[in-house]
Amino acid sequence: MRRRSRAGGEPAKTRRQKTVKRRHAPKAVVRRSSSPVGQETKIALLIRERDEALEREKASAEVLRIISRSSGELTPIFQAMLENAVRICDAVFGNLYLRDADGFHMVAAHHDSPAYVAARVSEPLLRPPPDAPLGRLAITKEVVQVADIKTLPSRDHPFVAAGVKAGYRTVLAIPLLKDDELIGAFTVIRQKVQAFTEKQIALLQNFAEHAAAQRIAAIARAANGHSGRATGHQLFARRAGARIPIHAGKRS
Repeated sequence: MRRRSRAGGEPAKTRRQKTVKRRHAPKAVVRRSSSPVGQETKIALLIRERDEALEREKASAEVLRIISRSSGELTPIFQAMLENAVRICDAVFGNLYLRDADGFHMVAAHHDSPAYVAARVSEPLLRPPPDAPLGRLAITKEVVQVADIKTLPSRDHPFVAAGVKAGYRTVLAIPLLKDDELIGAFTVIRQKVQAFTEKQIALLQNFAEHAAAQRIAAIARAANGHSGRATGHQLFARRAGARIPIHAGKRS
């Protein structure tokens, strides 16, 4: 029955409310990436990590082999350490120092600048500034990494300036320790600003532990005795695959 309007006019129409059906939002579908490109990237990453691990193992085995065959001579051991360290860590240069009193003697180098090597080994005693990688290591006896030595306050110090001139940027310094006694150190250097990874640092620390074994520690202590300076100058420096004998007071 239609009901009439209050004014007695036309019957009022009954309004019907339409029921609006709510549509539920579609559920998000989680799909696993099956992109060939993504799979290739993961496989390439795994292969690279495997190859890098094999290279590290190979480098460690090479250093151990040389140590085991050494008759007590430091030079081949130090050279093997530097060559493997530079190669595996994608560095450019490597230097090795023996501790003497409050300074260092440079006794080996993997370098492309004979002038730099000759200047370093001819110094009676190297005393790096405290903010330089080797200077900080001498204080802390710990691994030191400097992202860019060109930004150091001591960049104009002769010891640091020589490295800056040679193109040094990121420098990593690793201590050689024997019973908490600092007997030396070696540095690996890049000519670009790029930090060394934890795995690379761990490998170099492994080298350092082997280099500071009893035999080498005994020789290093003897070298730092009454004939330490002469012994240091009789060692060889390494430059671009050639051995440069270093004699006291002159180059050869």
